[in-house]
Amino acid sequence: MSHSSSRTIAQWDARSILRILFCTALTAAGAHWALKLPYTPVPMTWQVAAVLFSGLWLGARGGFASQALYLTLGLAGAPIFAFGNGGAAYLFNPMGTGGYLLSCPLAAWLTGYVMERGGERRGAPFLACLSGLAAVYGMGCLWLGAWLRLSVWQTLLMGAGWFLFWDAVKAMLAILAVGKLSSGRRRL
Repeated sequence: MSHSSSRTIAQWDARSILRILFCTALTAAGAHWALKLPYTPVPMTWQVAAVLFSGLWLGARGGFASQALYLTLGLAGAPIFAFGNGGAAYLFNPMGTGGYLLSCPLAAWLTGYVMERGGERRGAPFLACLSGLAAVYGMGCLWLGAWLRLSVWQTLLMGAGWFLFWDAVKAMLAILAVGKLSSGRRRL
């Protein structure tokens, strides 16, 4: 059992809490760096990079906590979703993108969980990010397809196809950033 899975939330110190808050703020900033695309209602953001970074850097529990806080603040009305939106109404927007937001805590947790289980294995960060992206695309595409009543093909094209390459680049950047920050540091 890894050290991080034996720690409880009550055992987090001030530095751990500051890291969680940093990742929450990073996700909010990433959501603001958004671009509307003409062929899909799903905006291109840097939010995915922050979610993956959170899981890699903080581990499963810390990553989940940072993204649950992000989602809670946004649902409470803080303007931290894409294009400065916030509030529960944005989750149920007519664009059908709420599933991507709901995936953030799960994706960060899954990324951290796979990373913790992978240990120091060479491919662990890549597999962890792939797992996190699967959660993002799985929840996001299911919600998008159901909300807009799209075919499976339309859902995959509009909800994932256009983003795969760029999200792979963002995953690589998250892996590189965590590699620079984490040398010798425990996860939460």
